[in-house]
Amino acid sequence: MPARYADYLARASKSGDDTAFRHYWEMCTVLALRDELASLLPFVPIASLLIELNARTDFLARFTHAGGRKSAQSVELKRNILAVLIAGATSLGLTRMSEACGVSCDTLAWTQEWYVREETLRDANTVIVNHHYGLELAGKFGGGTMPSSDGQRFPVRGKSLTGRDMVIHEGRVLPAYPHVCDQWPTYGTKQIVATHREGHKGESPHALRPDLHYAQQSTIARPHLQDQTEQARCHTLPTNSVTTTWAAEYYRTGIGEPRSPRRDIPDELLSFTAPGHRENINHSSFIRADIQAELAKLIEGWRPLRPTTVTEPGTSFMPGP
Repeated sequence: MPARYADYLARASKSGDDTAFRHYWEMCTVLALRDELASLLPFVPIASLLIELNARTDFLARFTHAGGRKSAQSVELKRNILAVLIAGATSLGLTRMSEACGVSCDTLAWTQEWYVREETLRDANTVIVNHHYGLELAGKFGGGTMPSSDGQRFPVRGKSLTGRDMVIHEGRVLPAYPHVCDQWPTYGTKQIVATHREGHKGESPHALRPDLHYAQQSTIARPHLQDQTEQARCHTLPTNSVTTTWAAEYYRTGIGEPRSPRRDIPDELLSFTAPGHRENINHSSFIRADIQAELAKLIEGWRPLRPTTVTEPGTSFMPGP
């Protein structure tokens, strides 16, 4: 239970608020369900997760050659595109990514120039968003038509045409406004110039972004708006992959996990199990993506869940009376 609710029942009892006891019980039930589902998620490196998700969505096929050349993507090209995506999402950069993945920096730079562009990043993200929309569990979170925009501000390193000094953030920052639908995927991201009059909304749906953005002291190093936009979209694609689509797929598997007691979980409860868990993702691991080897690890296309810790038979997650 979060620390801020430590004296919740004591205050409710003192004030005579009977409904608070029901709300507290419901909150405990939701947190227990969420924690159990999260405990079943497999541990996986970010590169391996993207390879697995591509096997179900083929989002890498949207990274087409800028010259219009149409040909089947080789395993090596897919590997290189993934390396460029992760380099952008983490702000690792192509030079350091080359050292991490064993692909020459020239090859990665060529891949970025000809395949990883704003339009291909947008198209690939759309594939993942649409795949998520079709998941059974996604429909429990919402209808997919209610949008929201929560601002984030990333520190800027070096000179930038779009960064602004803001005292409240103790330095130069670049705001990003991810547009999120009520099923949790980010369907668009916009870089804007910072002002002192911006509103501030909750940023919890985007908590993975700073985690992914671990290199360069978690700062934006690219000075130009187009490059910053491409980097923002590189953030968006793995964020959607990790915190929404992949997690929602395995949450659904965990709900029907045969090793756990069968449970009747109502939609009312499932709507609160937002797939924002990320502690099981290693986003800074050694990045030598062997696509064929990673796919061979899957069992009928999926990873095995971690063993459940629930042992009491007949466990039922039902709202209180």
